[in-house]
Amino acid sequence: MPKGEQARLRFFSALRTSTDKEGQSDGVGGMVKVAGNEGKVVFGSTVTVYRPDEDKEIVYKIVGEDEADLTKNLISVYTPIAKGLIGKEIDDVVSIKVPAGVIKMEIVDVQYI
Repeated sequence: MPKGEQARLRFFSALRTSTDKEGQSDGVGGMVKVAGNEGKVVFGSTVTVYRPDEDKEIVYKIVGEDEADLTKNLISVYTPIAKGLIGKEIDDVVSIKVPAGVIKMEIVDVQYI
């Protein structure tokens, strides 16, 4: 098993353990609500952002480096976009410095799938 996948499994195992006491599952697709983190961007979350410069919404999933695939909008936790989103919440507007310049994004939705 690749090193990144092991880290991801440990993370989700710890998340599952903490949600047994504090969270709840929707019982359908495995979505978990974690007490205290509702709406906050964290590693493993799926984030919908609105890009006003392109007038469109984009959905990113923040993953480990080994899982990253930009063609599927799976972005590494180490990318400028992920770093700019982590810790932010729904309705936050962020300006993120990327190699092409500065991009503005509004966080529209955060899911923990």
